[in-house]
Amino acid sequence: MAQGTPDEICQSEQSLTGDYLTGRRTIPMPAKFMKPDPERMLHITGASGNNLKEVTLSLPVGLLVCVTGVSGSGKSR
Repeated sequence: MAQGTPDEICQSEQSLTGDYLTGRRTIPMPAKFMKPDPERMLHITGASGNNLKEVTLSLPVGLLVCVTGVSGSGKSR
């Protein structure tokens, strides 16, 4: 947790957030990424509701999937 402006957080040696923002600490990228299995997909067809209008997508099962969007865009429905 951190409090202050981004510059103040980066200058704080007690801030773990500042360590990552400045590059003093990093999270290494894996050498190999898991690829989605085309046989294990969740298919959503024609999703409608809130701000969704006939959205169709396929999501891989068994992998971490992040859904992003602006507030009120229907991510939680």
